[in-house]
Amino acid sequence: MSSVSVKNYKDDERLYIDLQLTPTLSSASDTSADPISVKFSLNRLKNEELRLAIDRLRLNLSKKQSKKSKRKSKSNPATTKELDDCSEIPIEILHNGEVLELTVRNEKAWVDGAYLKVGEEKIPISYNLPGVNVEKLPSIIIEGCPLFPGVQAEFTTSDCCEFFWKTFDVNDLDKVKQQISREAVNLEGTTKSRSFTPQKDDVGKHVLLACIPKRDTISGKTVAVVSPSVVTEGPKHCPFENRQDHTRDHAEHGCFRALTYNLLADIYSQTEYAQEQLFDYCPPEALNMDYRKHLLLKEIVGYKADLLCFQEVDRHIFNSHLFPALSALRYTGLFKSKPGQSEGCASFIYNNKFRMIASQDIVLSEYVSSDPACADIWAEVCKVQPLREHTQDRSSILQVTIVENLEQPNHYVCLCNTHLYFHPLAGNVRLILAAAALRHIQSVCDAYQQEGKTTAMVFCGDFNSSPFSGVYQLMCSQMVPNDHADWLSGKSQLYSGVYQSMCSQMVPNDLADWLSGKSQLYSCLYQSMFSQMVPNDHADWLSGEKEQVLSTLELFQPKSIISACGVPPYTNFTAGFQGTLDYIFVDSDLLEVTKVVPLPSDEEVRANVAIPSSVFPSDHLALICDLRFS
Repeated sequence: MSSVSVKNYKDDERLYIDLQLTPTLSSASDTSADPISVKFSLNRLKNEELRLAIDRLRLNLSKKQSKKSKRKSKSNPATTKELDDCSEIPIEILHNGEVLELTVRNEKAWVDGAYLKVGEEKIPISYNLPGVNVEKLPSIIIEGCPLFPGVQAEFTTSDCCEFFWKTFDVNDLDKVKQQISREAVNLEGTTKSRSFTPQKDDVGKHVLLACIPKRDTISGKTVAVVSPSVVTEGPKHCPFENRQDHTRDHAEHGCFRALTYNLLADIYSQTEYAQEQLFDYCPPEALNMDYRKHLLLKEIVGYKADLLCFQEVDRHIFNSHLFPALSALRYTGLFKSKPGQSEGCASFIYNNKFRMIASQDIVLSEYVSSDPACADIWAEVCKVQPLREHTQDRSSILQVTIVENLEQPNHYVCLCNTHLYFHPLAGNVRLILAAAALRHIQSVCDAYQQEGKTTAMVFCGDFNSSPFSGVYQLMCSQMVPNDHADWLSGKSQLYSGVYQSMCSQMVPNDLADWLSGKSQLYSCLYQSMFSQMVPNDHADWLSGEKEQVLSTLELFQPKSIISACGVPPYTNFTAGFQGTLDYIFVDSDLLEVTKVVPLPSDEEVRANVAIPSSVFPSDHLALICDLRFS
């Protein structure tokens, strides 16, 4: 059957025309020749005359016909005349039954509702037919973990498409693949749904996903993919499922749920150091992101949060896994990578609860060193050259997303998301960057307040800072004096005899392990030294490279801020370190906490030595709370 498909992209100067023609080229008196199907494409300028496109079409048709007829010409002399006739075949475009003038521009000719007439055959022109490209299904599919399609839609949206799922026996794999190649997928026995969660009966079977792109009443070509491997058994029970008993429903009317979670980026978990030392207790297959991403999604979706902030998000995981899945659940997703890196922060907003207004992301080191709002801070930092250089080298970012609460018009949330520099001896750098972040957040909130919008801050992240740090004090006590211990941080100030002897009693005595590797190596001793065991003026704080010590800067911030989830015993738990690094800081003058989702029990976290494990997909724990405007 003949068909003509035309694609007209808004910002492209060309039309893209795909044709499959089965013309009857013989004369009315000669009906012996079999029709010969030909396929080809035309890419024509929109503003050229139709005449040129028709001439090119006639020429291409002649060439295609010639190639396909060469074998027949020896045994059938009539074919030679058929080839001659091909160049004379009438080709026209009809609008409302009338032949279009050849001087009409292509863009006005090849339109919806028009017909291409080749000989005596009238072929309807399919204009901007909806289409999709469906991404491959994951290499690992786990029982009990939801699957969502990854699609790139054309002339439609993924929301308008229909998705069909089913599992089938391994013995039918070749048959299903042949159906796909023939574009004749059998949808019998499928389930129509935007997502699919394999069950116990599906273990050992392949998964088929078929998508029919649609726009209004128009359907495009069905596209299907099959999983490269069969469904595997999942863990019997994950501790986060106990937490989800508290989040079976979305936050009640008038409240909203916030979540922060460091996902443990693939680029960090797959290093030799991570696999052989830092996470040596975790089975390699459970550390693999192809496994972890399924548990992460199952966990995240089950919390039914309205505002989600993630740290250590690999760009490819955002694009191929998080964004497609959460978009299907009516979330708007934003990703901001660290400069020159493939991982960063991601924020998601539930569209049923919030409307996105704007985003104002920054690189913290660039902001503190260049924005007038931080001029006083930077002037002091510049007095200590090594500290200035150390701060400028940092890649920490701040995601700032302004959203409006749909249940309370003119009530805005300034949703902030960050991941501060990890090094255990860089408390001064973290403090400088946190102060810069608060300055930016304050300026954003003030701007919307001046427009009459009630604008409350929700500041989520992995701050790599203990409850005894300067960062936490700045948040919750509004000021940090110039003699705070964090200003004495440097490259080697903590290599003291006191520090090492304390570490040897409380953690593995290989001190080098604390000072290398990933961000979670911020020692619990570093926390306790500042708060209980070593006075601020102890001589050991001044040893080492004194040139990084900053003793002239006091910091203030005007907001009344609380840690919405309090101070749990830990939010990061590995074999070598357990401590609280993650927080949801909120503006307590405008927001109140109505519920905090309990953390897993200590027994659950320690069941497999530490996390990550086969039932915990990250080395961090998610923090979740419900909030409402006061």
